[in-house]
Amino acid sequence: MEGAQAVNQYLNATEPWKLAKSDPDRGRTVLFVALSAINGVRVALAPYLPFSSSVLDDVLGAVEGWGRAPLDVGRPIDKPTPLFAKVELDTD
Repeated sequence: MEGAQAVNQYLNATEPWKLAKSDPDRGRTVLFVALSAINGVRVALAPYLPFSSSVLDDVLGAVEGWGRAPLDVGRPIDKPTPLFAKVELDTD
């Protein structure tokens, strides 16, 4: 889970949604790095979350063993949808 948090922190720090307008090449690089990291996290979690992991097969390739398949550079990706619903904890 630390890997997933690190990817989230990376995306928040680099803000690729802003780079898409100001520096598109850098924005693409940031997204490629983030997707590569997400792919690694997905491979690690696939044995524990097989159905959730398989949702990403069309985008990142099928998980086969402990290695992650390289991403196809330039492959279009559909608009993402959340894999999990956010859980709000009641702190009262």
